[in-house]
Amino acid sequence: MLARFRNRHIGFIFQFHNLLPEFTALENVCIPGYLGDTDPQQVKSRATELLVMLGLQDRLNHPPSRMSGGEQQRTSVARP
Repeated sequence: MLARFRNRHIGFIFQFHNLLPEFTALENVCIPGYLGDTDPQQVKSRATELLVMLGLQDRLNHPPSRMSGGEQQRTSVARP
């Protein structure tokens, strides 16, 4: 029950990006929503919206290795 509350109401932003290298920016942002039993289409839509708000519309399908440090930071901010 406590884990569910944390997943739905509390987000963590780590000092280091902790993006998973095998996933794109969009997939990295979607992961917490997928784990939270939210509708996958809704998760993807919200993640896209957040990344666009952060100026990453051209980086949605890029892995972290093809993104600058600042782009990685903004992606990690969108994740929680």
